[in-house]
Amino acid sequence: MDFRGFGGYNVKIPPTVFVNESSAKTAWAKLIIKILNGGCPVTTEYGVNALDVCGTVVIGVRGIKELLNIDAHKQDPFGKQRIIEYMREYRRDEIDSFNDFDYTYLQLLTTPVDQLKLMRDALANDDSHSKRIQAITVRDVEEFWSMSAKPCLQRIWIRKLNDSDAEVHLSWRSRDAFSAFTPNLCTIMRMLKDEVLKPNGLSCVKLVDMSDSYHIYEHDIKEASKVRL
Repeated sequence: MDFRGFGGYNVKIPPTVFVNESSAKTAWAKLIIKILNGGCPVTTEYGVNALDVCGTVVIGVRGIKELLNIDAHKQDPFGKQRIIEYMREYRRDEIDSFNDFDYTYLQLLTTPVDQLKLMRDALANDDSHSKRIQAITVRDVEEFWSMSAKPCLQRIWIRKLNDSDAEVHLSWRSRDAFSAFTPNLCTIMRMLKDEVLKPNGLSCVKLVDMSDSYHIYEHDIKEASKVRL
C-alpha cells in the first residue's frame, strides 16, 4: 500500500461511501474493500497511519439476525469467542467489573441518567413514530475534553415503525472498520434488544451505522486485503 500522501503533499480528500446490504457479513466485507480501494491516507494520534473514509452502512433484517447470533464473517479478525467476552461490558450485572476503564458504553448510557430505561419507556408510550427517542454518550462537554479516551459512539436513535418493528441508527465519530465494526454492532444490538426493544415487543428491521471516520490502520492492511465477499 502506497502511503506517499503522508508527507503533506498529494493528500486526497477522504471520500464518503455508502453500503446497503441485507447481510451484515457482506456489508462489512464491502466496507473493507471500499476503504482499501478508495480510502484517504491519514495520520493518527496513535503514531500509526490509516486509510480513512466517511460513510454510512445500512443493514437489513438478515444481517441484524447475524449480529444478534454473533455470526461474523469468516475473515473477521475478532472472532466469536472474543465478541462474547466483549459483551460483558454491556451487561448490567458486570458493570462494576470495569472500574479501571475510562468508560464503558453501558456506563455512559446509564450513569448518571439511565437513558436505556428512558428510551424503553418512551417507546412504550409512542404512537406517533416519534423522531425524538435517542441516547447520547457525551453529556458534559468539560468532561469530554478531559477524557484521555473519548467515546467513539456518540448517539443512538430509535424509531418505532409499527407495533412490532423499529429502526436503529448509530452515530460514531470514529470506527476501526477492520477490527471493531462487527464486535461493536453485535454487542450494541444485543444490548438494545434486551434493554429497549424486546420489552416493548419490538424487533429491529433496519440498522443504519454512520461514522465520520471509518478507517483501517496500516498494520491491518495486509490482513484486510484478504477479505472477500
